[in-house]
Amino acid sequence: MPDSGPETLSFEFTFAWIPVAGGLCFFFVIFSSRANLRRKSWSKNWMEVTVMEWKKIDWKKSLNNFLFPNLNRRFALRLIAVVLFCVLFFKFVCKPVWLSGGSMEPNYHSGTLNFCWTPTYWFRSPRAGDVVALRYEGDRVMLLKRIVAGEGDVVEFRNGTLLVNGEPKLEPYVKFNQGGWNLPPRKVSAGYVYVVGDNRGMPIEQHKFGQIRKSRIQGTLLL
Repeated sequence: MPDSGPETLSFEFTFAWIPVAGGLCFFFVIFSSRANLRRKSWSKNWMEVTVMEWKKIDWKKSLNNFLFPNLNRRFALRLIAVVLFCVLFFKFVCKPVWLSGGSMEPNYHSGTLNFCWTPTYWFRSPRAGDVVALRYEGDRVMLLKRIVAGEGDVVEFRNGTLLVNGEPKLEPYVKFNQGGWNLPPRKVSAGYVYVVGDNRGMPIEQHKFGQIRKSRIQGTLLL
């Protein structure tokens, strides 16, 4: 069945947080070196002071200090703190992901980099219209889909039109639709949401979608 559940959904994301974290480490270490910004007391003209200090940065010296640092205790502690922050931030809060697959075309393109922002659902529940990253296999592979219905809703496709609780649903994000999708009504189970890709131009037999547990939702996309 095309909507047999999360087991049938195809790969959409693979993690690529290590290169991005490395780049951020480079950025933070440069800006944390003593050759960059000296500490200034707060004043009414703090913005002016910051701009002046920015202009005084010796970028060549900063880069040299980064590539050939003094391996002292202070540097080691600073480096450990930056690396730890980057790893935790990109692994649990803002996860860089590579998009692979055409089920969300033309809104999300295969081969592009995006970020899964996990704090989205710290303060609210998933709702229809959200584009979500869904946990598929462990913490390394996720799916990208759009929520179209919540628990208790009845979902149906009729000649390419999505119906929720018997009413046609307006989907301005669907650009590719050949009108060939037909699916009998089915009710979304408690604790689940119904997810579908935006690309309805492909045959329904080739499109993986269906209901999936809310607990598998990792977050939304930033870009």
